[in-house]
Amino acid sequence: MNNENFRINTDYPIDKVILLREITVTPTSYGEFDYTFTHGLGAIPFCKAVATDDDWNTTYQSGVQRMAESGQYAQRVFNCYSNATSVRVYGWLQDTSIGETIKPATIRIWGVFNESATQNVDVPPTREASNNNFIVNSDYNYPALFMEGTTASIAAGNSVTIYHNLGFVPIADIWQLVNGWWTEVSNMGSFDDSSKPAVIDSTTLKLGALYSATQYYYRIYS
Repeated sequence: MNNENFRINTDYPIDKVILLREITVTPTSYGEFDYTFTHGLGAIPFCKAVATDDDWNTTYQSGVQRMAESGQYAQRVFNCYSNATSVRVYGWLQDTSIGETIKPATIRIWGVFNESATQNVDVPPTREASNNNFIVNSDYNYPALFMEGTTASIAAGNSVTIYHNLGFVPIADIWQLVNGWWTEVSNMGSFDDSSKPAVIDSTTLKLGALYSATQYYYRIYS
């Protein structure tokens, strides 16, 4: 049976959330926020986040870079970064150039470990940090972690190919190391496969370094 047909597949793990945090940040007079906190986990959490400035009526996923209609500047930016000691959120959700009101942003952050590299790392449970009483709810389909890994540093202009051979195009989460911080890969502004840092199909995941040496961490789900 195809892996994607399983609701819960005990042959493969589901994500173990080792960091769960909600914060509120107050932007500057220009609408920009830049907030860093120490996570104290003892290993690198690979993080994602979601933000709102209107009580969750509108949300922005980390990695977003929304261009203004003119295409001349980024109207919305929201990124999440992490390293061995800290987590950082940076961006702006209002476009002050068109008179939008600057408002505080509420941000929910979650993170996972590189499974194979953190077998002996213990972290406090995240259950009490959530209002959701279900740890695993079989009413829902959970992505099964099929493959994960970290590439060596890829030289500019080069690429590496990871073969998953699943027979369908899977979900993949990918982070890249930028100036000492791990952050989600974004294909924003790329118009063809040759200019994208990550391309996935039914058999492979291709990761490339466009302008400078780049290292990746990837998670492929079945």
